Amino acid sequence: MNRYRIYYARDLLQYTALPIKEVASQVGIRQESFFSRLFRQKTGHSPRQFRREFHARAPTPLVDKPDPWKALQQMRVRGHATTRIRGAP
Repeated sequence: MNRYRIYYARDLLQYTALPIKEVASQVGIRQESFFSRLFRQKTGHSPRQFRREFHARAPTPLVDKPDPWKALQQMRVRGHATTRIRGAP
């Protein structure tokens, strides 16, 4: 479960300008500190470092709001098990 949260969080950090607290909330983690610790364990970087390094290597325009349903559909197409994402209908 946490692997999918981190996978989705990586997309949000790369392609949006959402604050890290909001990214954590979008992937279903309430505490930013827990999210940061989990993210660091899985990726080797803090969320802030990950965002900085990604944009230093390949700057892309940030968008205001992510499309969580697109990521969810991509997971379903790839055959990943999915659970409800916070805020899903």
